[in-house]
Amino acid sequence: MTNEAQLSSGLLLASDEARHLQIVRNATAHVNSENLDEARNLALVYRSGRFEAPSDVMFWEEPITGEFAYRYWSDRLIAAANIAIL
Repeated sequence: MTNEAQLSSGLLLASDEARHLQIVRNATAHVNSENLDEARNLALVYRSGRFEAPSDVMFWEEPITGEFAYRYWSDRLIAAANIAIL
């Protein structure tokens, strides 16, 4: 493909955020100790708060921007998509 480099850079831009979103989604949809532990471990990346349910991770804060994790994920995924299609 002629735009392979552009697509790759766009998709790679938000790979961590996409993975974090997937972890929260899986822990919410498939509740088991492994998925819950994986979601809890995201506390190493974000300023964490309570963890009563995997969806609580969405409201943890990204340490540099101070944004809620879900907002940070959304912003990064949108930026990645825009780079990939420019």
